[in-house]
Amino acid sequence: MRALIWVAAIVLVIIGVASVLARLWYPAELTFRIEPARNAVMERFGRTDPLASQREAVLQRFEGRYAAHPVVVYVHVIAGGVFLLLLPLQFSASVRRRFIRLHRWSGRLLLVLAIPATITGLWFGVLMPISGAGEATVIALVAAFFVVSLTRAFRAIRRGDVAAHREWMIRAASVAFGVSLVRIAGVVVDFALTPRGIPMTQLFVLAMWSGWLLTTIAAELWIRRTRNVEAPMRMKRAAAAAVLLLVLAFPAQANEKVLETMDTTRLYEQNGHSPSHCSG
Repeated sequence: MRALIWVAAIVLVIIGVASVLARLWYPAELTFRIEPARNAVMERFGRTDPLASQREAVLQRFEGRYAAHPVVVYVHVIAGGVFLLLLPLQFSASVRRRFIRLHRWSGRLLLVLAIPATITGLWFGVLMPISGAGEATVIALVAAFFVVSLTRAFRAIRRGDVAAHREWMIRAASVAFGVSLVRIAGVVVDFALTPRGIPMTQLFVLAMWSGWLLTTIAAELWIRRTRNVEAPMRMKRAAAAAVLLLVLAFPAQANEKVLETMDTTRLYEQNGHSPSHCSG
């Protein structure tokens, strides 16, 4: 399962970084560059757009926001792209064990990058949404969840609560990964629902809800799945550290204490205690 999660995360990072590079290359005309390929696929599979005559006007409004504020576009995509690139490092156990200072400084950098990425995202999504209140609502809610998650993650690690820090960082990561999944959802809803005559602006909102809800649900399921595993692992590591200190400090009494500790651990496991009993 962990390998599958990592593969999914890497795929979403690649999609996100590719989107960043494409937007940097075509800051105010990206959708128009993609449109011929999209139309070719739709035609290949016999998908017709009853509202095709309105599509260009919507795209003009969409790209017009970026054309009018190029600096904001660059700040948003660069900050967001670097954030997405650094994010997997925060969840790498080997990086945390071998390069703890890198882990800490990259975490601080993520907090800094989140500020311009969030502000510029709100600038476009809330102040000038092409899909009206529906787009503004989802952007505002997602941004609030992102800020709360990062804030609580930071406060948790400051007080030494590593478990809570990890969980809130996973929630924050679900928002960043969700940006990439929104793009996948956009392709799916466009292909499936455009022939039904649903306006492009409504499909855009549906794609945003779909992408972010899926990553948020996945994050919560992963948190609950791993929460029941992490607690006993931490207990075993603590017990091992305590035994090592005992051996170093009191060699004469070490054998007796080690055997006592092993018996206690074996009794704990034989009693059938579930990991969840340790976490709560």
